[in-house]
Amino acid sequence: MQSMELQSTVKEALNALYHHPDDAVRMQADRWLQDFQRTIDAWQVADNLLHDATSNLETLIFCSQTLRSKVQRDFEELPSEAFRQLRDSLNNLLKRFHKGPPIVRTQISIAVAALAVHVPAEDWGDGGIVNSLRDEMNSHPEYIPGFLELLTVLPEEAFNYKIAARPERRRHFEKELTSQMDIALNILTACLNISELKEQVGAFLILLLPFCSFDETLTGSVVMLAVADVLSDAASVLGGDATLQILYMKLVEAISCCGNEHSEWRPAEAALFCIRAISNYVSVVEANVMPQVMDLLSKLPHQAQLLQTVCLIIGAYSKWLDAAPSGFSKLPLVIDILMSGMRNSEDSAAAAALAFRHICDDCRKKLCAYCKQLFHIYYTAVNGEGSFKGSAEDSLHLVEALSMVITELPPESAKDALEELCSSVVTPLQEVINQGPGVLEKKHARELTVHIDRFAYIFRYVNHPGAVADAIHRLWPIFKALFDLRAWDMRTMESLCRACKYAVRTSGRFMGITIGAILEEIQGLYQQHHQPCFLYLSSEVIKIFGSDPSCASYLKNMIEALFKHTTCLLTNIKEFTTRPDIADDCFLLASRCIRYCPQLFFPSAVFPALVDCSMIGITVQHREASNSVLTFLSDIFDLAKSSKGEQFLSIRDSVIIPRGASITRILVAALTGALPSSRLETVAYALLALTRAYGMQALEWAKESVSLIPLTAVKEVERSRFLQALSDAASGADVNALMVPVEELSDVCRRNRTVQEIVQGALKPLELNMLPVS
Repeated sequence: MQSMELQSTVKEALNALYHHPDDAVRMQADRWLQDFQRTIDAWQVADNLLHDATSNLETLIFCSQTLRSKVQRDFEELPSEAFRQLRDSLNNLLKRFHKGPPIVRTQISIAVAALAVHVPAEDWGDGGIVNSLRDEMNSHPEYIPGFLELLTVLPEEAFNYKIAARPERRRHFEKELTSQMDIALNILTACLNISELKEQVGAFLILLLPFCSFDETLTGSVVMLAVADVLSDAASVLGGDATLQILYMKLVEAISCCGNEHSEWRPAEAALFCIRAISNYVSVVEANVMPQVMDLLSKLPHQAQLLQTVCLIIGAYSKWLDAAPSGFSKLPLVIDILMSGMRNSEDSAAAAALAFRHICDDCRKKLCAYCKQLFHIYYTAVNGEGSFKGSAEDSLHLVEALSMVITELPPESAKDALEELCSSVVTPLQEVINQGPGVLEKKHARELTVHIDRFAYIFRYVNHPGAVADAIHRLWPIFKALFDLRAWDMRTMESLCRACKYAVRTSGRFMGITIGAILEEIQGLYQQHHQPCFLYLSSEVIKIFGSDPSCASYLKNMIEALFKHTTCLLTNIKEFTTRPDIADDCFLLASRCIRYCPQLFFPSAVFPALVDCSMIGITVQHREASNSVLTFLSDIFDLAKSSKGEQFLSIRDSVIIPRGASITRILVAALTGALPSSRLETVAYALLALTRAYGMQALEWAKESVSLIPLTAVKEVERSRFLQALSDAASGADVNALMVPVEELSDVCRRNRTVQEIVQGALKPLELNMLPVS
């Protein structure tokens, strides 16, 4: 009686979901149907309605999806004796819907295939599902379309990890399918004689490929990239110079048809694309063809796409321009072409700027004598003196290009050139600041970052530490004004901190008093505005100055202030979720402190507070934040590997050992479902590092944690394999060899939502302290 009432309720809910005019009623019906699908009654109700001749299409679709989902995820709910009844019922449904509706037939086919993944061939009967299918097709040829669809989905379901099968059973199923390959192919061969089934058979043959010995997979690709790959292969066999000769003849032939902008230019563009594709195989001193290619480039019409390809080919052969006997003499010619590209279109300007960067990178030593001309090109393109069509990002290639040439200048000349370059960038910023705080605060971030980003490139690529240190010292009043008046603006602060980061990285200890001013600034502003980039900049400072005794006092004050404030922000998992960038950069900074200034970090009062904070954040879903937290913990556990860290092991142990059981439990919870399976390797490493550090003590913590998981979710043998892997880790075994048992425990505990909820409910990863079960 109850089943009949539920069937009626399901039909009413479906009718409301699809046809009721009130959104609130539809949402209520949807929620009820989702909850219903998770009940054990859903098995019988869905099966009954699928066999009911009066069920409409909406009911059939919902019930077939429900039954498919239940077989995939909740098969363990059924008593073992229910299998044969379920198998027979699904088989009858497959026959009933052999002509459709197709969507219902597909769902039933997937349900049968999922059932076969769960049940060993010997329990299935008839020698396994493929044998059973062959017999059914022979006995009932009228149902072949339905059975053929089942045969089609079988290989797919072997790799469907939505099916809550244990890893060992999944491997056996793959072997069962592989062993029955001959039978499947015989079935398909017979079906090929039935013309209306040929399309279905072809689809199945494609799905069989993963089970064959042929290992490679064919993926669709852009035709031009495929052509480039073929040409690269040809050049590697024939030699780049010989291939170039062939392509050059095609280029000459194409150019004869390319007299003006309105004539056919595509053959020439195609030939140039091919020549560009083999650039890595052509000798950098090739003297016969490349000079002629470069001469021909200037004779081509300035059609936008063609000019873009011309600029790209110039960039591709920048090493030839530097090394070939006649290469450098072609530079004025190609620079003129690049200048045309910068003025023609957005795409050609982007290609020209990139090519200019390649040329300045590879020809930097020879270009030192032409700094004046390079500055002219830069001013023309970047400062608006010309009609540069590229984006602000494209202009950064020009900044980088000039910076790389400045690197090759002698110190005094480099200092003057750097000052000139910085002056051109700072002028628009100075003009804004001179208009007063009100104007600066109202500026759109993009109007500021377009200039600040250029400083980042200058400081990154001008490798003259002293000159860069002088430059940042001169510029500090401008930077300080931006810090003070735009500290609320994340985009501007990120750009400014990036520029400071590269200044610190390049200048190192030449920075002198400027570094103190920077640290004082960000330390104060962080407590007001909580910008994550302040933490990231601090990480760079720690990397450079962490081991410098003269900096110890203000570095200690900085990290204590930053960490103390951050741990007050990240007091629960919700705060980690809403502030993932702060969590990410905080624990990146903490890891840097472990590596570069353990003498400041471990004796500090912030160390235990950070460990407590990390325990809260282990299960944050944000990938980078989670990785930073786990890396921080791994670095603590691996402290004995560091020569600097050994003296702080007693401090570490005094903090970790009282928390060891909780840390282990949370890591096991992360392995078994609290974090996505894509984080498995990082979590596993942290757990194995903990085990290596604390040996038998860590094994006891792990046993306590795993024993919390009920045997209904994890078998004793699966627990034992996992604990044995940890024991092997404690004995020094290779971590990679231990991953299989760890992955298997993870898979078993994630096999369906019910099991995952049981496991997480037992391990309680969000509770930092749990009383032991008596």
